[in-house]
Amino acid sequence: AKGSEWDAVIVPFLSRRITGFSPRYPSIIRVPGKNEIIAALHKEDREEEIKEATKILRRQEMERLLYVALTRARHTLVLALDRNLFSPVHDRLAVDSQLKFLRGDKGETSCVALAALATKGEVCADTLRATEKTIDASKVPAFSFAPFDPAMRARARAHASDFIRKQNPSGYAERAEPLPESSFRRTAPPGLSTADNAATLYGSWWHSLFQHFPWTGRPQQWQTAFAAVQSSSPDPDRSAREWKRFIKASPPSALAGYLARPAIVTHTELPFLWRMNDRSCVEGVIDLLLVDPTAARALLIDWKTNRITPAESENLQQRYRPQIAAYWKAVGEITGYEVEAGIFATATGEFIPYDAKELEAEWERLRAMPTDQLVEQISSL
Repeated sequence: AKGSEWDAVIVPFLSRRITGFSPRYPSIIRVPGKNEIIAALHKEDREEEIKEATKILRRQEMERLLYVALTRARHTLVLALDRNLFSPVHDRLAVDSQLKFLRGDKGETSCVALAALATKGEVCADTLRATEKTIDASKVPAFSFAPFDPAMRARARAHASDFIRKQNPSGYAERAEPLPESSFRRTAPPGLSTADNAATLYGSWWHSLFQHFPWTGRPQQWQTAFAAVQSSSPDPDRSAREWKRFIKASPPSALAGYLARPAIVTHTELPFLWRMNDRSCVEGVIDLLLVDPTAARALLIDWKTNRITPAESENLQQRYRPQIAAYWKAVGEITGYEVEAGIFATATGEFIPYDAKELEAEWERLRAMPTDQLVEQISSL
């Protein structure tokens, strides 16, 4: 809308809380109002400074957008003062709301001016002249809204904040001591960017290999598939070592059993979106899902390229239990099948399964968390 104008502009949702993303890392941010730059490679590096600077920058951007919206009207500007809709209990504005940016909260500088604005629509003489029509303004009936049904108003207030919250299970990893390297997933072939490092590129390479892997083929076809891409590995020596561990340990008993089934259907890098309830949904990408529709069963596997020793396998399993629990629950609810799930650690060549009761208990723990708290935790990881 910048650079354009209209005879009338209506600005809605002034009292609704504005939410945004948590800082992404690596981050380079210019401190607002200072000739200073903050750089952080990961979340634990200058976290509070990055968060504060991001918060100020986001507010400044929203204030600029609000200024543009309020100055697009040639003749008539309508402000939807919906405080009672979005703050029906405590009647105080959300800190991150457009009306708060206008200093329109109780006791603030714009409160008196906003209260003095007309609440009844009137014919604008300037607009009428702009239409170049000979209209007698005195004969144009004054506009007014029809009375609201009290029950409808109550329903609107009750559902004012009912917006679908999207959750990504890959962020469910617990806040724990970081392992030497994290596992990463990419849905596109690896490409250099400012966020890439040795760990991300290596993880991308493994996921790309398994995404196009001949899972239902013979062992010789597996070896051929690996040899065709080994030269593109960011760390060929490491990938060769871990490939040997994978071949020696693979297929794990669970995977072997599924691959031997004649009706097996293989899905790699499978995106899904599952609606948990009226307010939340879970979205993610499953590394490998083997489905046997004749038996109504499925096996879910997530690849982990963390640098670990065999002694750290239990820690790896615990760290990713929340993510796998969400995947497991989503697949089970979508398909109605009995689902087995586990992670495969490429560093040790070990398939680490999860017990169904363990995953169910973990999902109940996640589901019991307040939605806002869960979303904040996910977005900040």
